[in-house]
Amino acid sequence: MIGEKCSQGIPEECKDLHQRVKDGLVKKPMIVDVERTARALHEDMTKHWLARELTMLQNLIDRTNEKGWRREYPFLIYVG
Repeated sequence: MIGEKCSQGIPEECKDLHQRVKDGLVKKPMIVDVERTARALHEDMTKHWLARELTMLQNLIDRTNEKGWRREYPFLIYVG
């Protein structure tokens, strides 16, 4: 399990994790724990991504409405 992480290119973190496991500071991660953490992270990322996307889409809708309003009433800006 730890060896798989090391093959992904994070050697300093892997050495630190190995040392912590050897010293008994951290218990060896189990597959169930990793899967649970991955699911929780995925859920958080999806929620935050969805919120960002909704904000971005609302901004695009507002900008499009503003452009349409200007095209429909081009002289109203100068009158006011």
